[in-house]
Amino acid sequence: MFNELIGKTLFQNTLRGYLFSVLMLAIFIAVIYVLRIIVIKNLEKWAASTETTFGDFIITHIKKTLTPVLFAGSFILSVENLVINPVMSKIIYFAGITVLVGMCLKFSISMIDYMIDSYLKKSDANEARRKNLRWFTIPAKILLTGVALIILLDKMIRFFHLIL
Repeated sequence: MFNELIGKTLFQNTLRGYLFSVLMLAIFIAVIYVLRIIVIKNLEKWAASTETTFGDFIITHIKKTLTPVLFAGSFILSVENLVINPVMSKIIYFAGITVLVGMCLKFSISMIDYMIDSYLKKSDANEARRKNLRWFTIPAKILLTGVALIILLDKMIRFFHLIL
């Protein structure tokens, strides 16, 4: 009876395939959490031994940006073994690329802000110099956002070319 139930087909996939995908996703998420705890504990020890705040910055952004990228990747990998409509497969791929590019953009902008803030803390810059350096971040953020949009548009054009 159990083999009959597991062998049932729903949307061109057996229940066994769905269970395998859910199990893979659960294992990936568990591994990500365990590795995150191990890596963050080691990084916190390292950050405590240094005088700079760079370690704290890296720890914060591993939690904020790397973890969502790994979760999106684990979802994409867990769905790979299912028989899915090619259009839906491309949508999942494009959503994963969008998450990856968005998180890389967020990390890059945060890195620029961190570098300028740490430079300003170390230097004896007057108020005019501080404002000038702050104005530097605006074109850098615009440039990075433009590059991210170009990457996404390129992927979108390839995506729609493959669909049509």
